[in-house]
Amino acid sequence: SEGQSIRAALGLDKNKLLIVVVGGSLGSKLMNDIVARMLPMLSSNKAVADKIQILHCVGKRHWDTFISNSPNLGQELSFKYVPVPFVPDLHCLLYASDIVICRGGAITLSEAAMAGVTPIIVPWQGAANNEQMANAMFFEQRGAAFVIEEKKLDQQKLYAILADIAVEDNRRKEIQANCERLAEPNAAQMIGSAMLELGRRKMTLIKETPDF
Repeated sequence: SEGQSIRAALGLDKNKLLIVVVGGSLGSKLMNDIVARMLPMLSSNKAVADKIQILHCVGKRHWDTFISNSPNLGQELSFKYVPVPFVPDLHCLLYASDIVICRGGAITLSEAAMAGVTPIIVPWQGAANNEQMANAMFFEQRGAAFVIEEKKLDQQKLYAILADIAVEDNRRKEIQANCERLAEPNAAQMIGSAMLELGRRKMTLIKETPDF
């Protein structure tokens, strides 16, 4: 499958859970710092460490600082940890993933739903009208994600969720199934049809308006 091909290309184990961390297109210093502090906690939990591997999309603008601050981070862990500055085809990567720690942008979450992953969403507080929180809550209320507010995000909260869903296979698969149910594979066609219908109605209205 495409997912397995992606894993092979990145040197990842096809038989272990893949956790992907991505803080938006430019990355997130907050998420990077929390994840770096959480990794040793996961590593010390053998039941979890034996099952997982992590691909961390740090973001180009944070890459140099992140690597200089944690030069030996991956070597000290009891599971495979791969930090990268950027992944050009994130939507393809999601199909290879089991758990995704991400922001709450509409495109990211729609791709997560299509891929049928377990999302842990940290909505960006700077989004207009707090739209990322609204997107995230739409998923959480349907049993399709975990949501952690930015101001409440710490390594302990993130660790607790990951440690639980990594070993609780049925719980993780239930969330994945709920997430996949939210996917709209024909979204483009639906939007196009709606626009055409709107155009038809406007033309009808113009024709029916009396000419004074």
